[in-house]
Amino acid sequence: MSIEKTDSEWTQGIFLELDRGNFFVRGSDVGKCIVLWENTAPRQMEIELQGTPRKLFVRNVWNTGNGAMQYGHFGAAMIVDHLHDGRRYRCNDGKPDEDFDDIVFSLKLT
Repeated sequence: MSIEKTDSEWTQGIFLELDRGNFFVRGSDVGKCIVLWENTAPRQMEIELQGTPRKLFVRNVWNTGNGAMQYGHFGAAMIVDHLHDGRRYRCNDGKPDEDFDDIVFSLKLT
């Protein structure tokens, strides 16, 4: 995972969820869901998948300052670019400005 860019007054994040199996970060089992916030997660990190997941759900999320994780409303959207080794996600948060640069991140298989 790599956070390439953020450009929003709100804190941006990445929400990942497996249909089955678990995420492991630095050898620790963190369960089937993980939220990576731009202000606390490393800009690049390896996340291991264990089990037999069939689906990975990816959402852009944000916090407007009230402590609540928000997603999927108002101007929220993402453009997915297919890379030779993964995908790049260019995302809008809840402000309908259509610039798709509130958070830009990539997920690559290794």
